Amino acid sequence: MRYRIIPDRIAEWRHKEGRSIVWLSRQIGVTPESLYDQIAGRYGVSLRTALQLERTLGVPVRDLVEEVV
Repeated sequence: MRYRIIPDRIAEWRHKEGRSIVWLSRQIGVTPESLYDQIAGRYGVSLRTALQLERTLGVPVRDLVEEVV
């Protein structure tokens, strides 16, 4: 199975919290370019990154990623 980030969820959270991609990428331990590419759907998200997003955003993984078919 492959998963991708739901871009609207990240955008909503970033807007509400006033956080940048750079800030978020530092919190989850990836480069800003990598996170941007994952949000844009250029490639899937790893389980590690999804769990880091869950911890940082306080949003369940099931609300942040979706399965790619």
